[in-house]
Amino acid sequence: MLGGLFESAPEPAASPRGGALGFSFNQDGSCLAIGTRDGFRVYGLQPFARAFSSKGGGQKLAEMLGCSSLICLVGAGEAPALSPRCLRLYDLRARKVLTEVSFAAAVNKVVLNRSRLAAACPGAVYVFDLRSMECLRALDLAAESAAGALSAETPTPGNAADARGRRPHSPADSHLMVLSSESARNPCLLATPTTFTGEILLFDTIRLRTVHKFIAHKTP
Repeated sequence: MLGGLFESAPEPAASPRGGALGFSFNQDGSCLAIGTRDGFRVYGLQPFARAFSSKGGGQKLAEMLGCSSLICLVGAGEAPALSPRCLRLYDLRARKVLTEVSFAAAVNKVVLNRSRLAAACPGAVYVFDLRSMECLRALDLAAESAAGALSAETPTPGNAADARGRRPHSPADSHLMVLSSESARNPCLLATPTTFTGEILLFDTIRLRTVHKFIAHKTP
């Protein structure tokens, strides 16, 4: 828990290079994590107070696990040690990196709960067991669009629409991703776009299978 982490020092003046690069709430909305050009910060919201700050280099993503001391960081790429292709699990209380995972491409989005962590790179989503950080499944979003699609037709090449009017789009949209919380009644469902415009994939991260695909909209 974050109870012993809250800092009594006044909020430091904003650095000219300390602009926010990314921010996110934790799962219950009680904390806010902000990645900045010179580090990252964590704030408690009930009441509002700074819980943690670090100036160890630019972080473009900062995602907390509930009210625990675990936070997931992705660097802004301003130094080799802060590569956007490297995901780090950091212990706020111990002030140290617990583990890190490297990818072939930049990590655009990270979501996690008590059991699973998912990292989105252009065109792919990687599902990990949070406890061991073993990669359980690498989802190729283009293959997911083609295999087991909404109908049996084969997607057409290029930018042409298929028989249902679906059109390919840039895989950069893979940064749009959410992961449900784990409960006894509900699986850990991951929702992410495929490489077809408007198509959403629902993936069961416990049973490691696709649950459903549907068209949410017709525009990028």
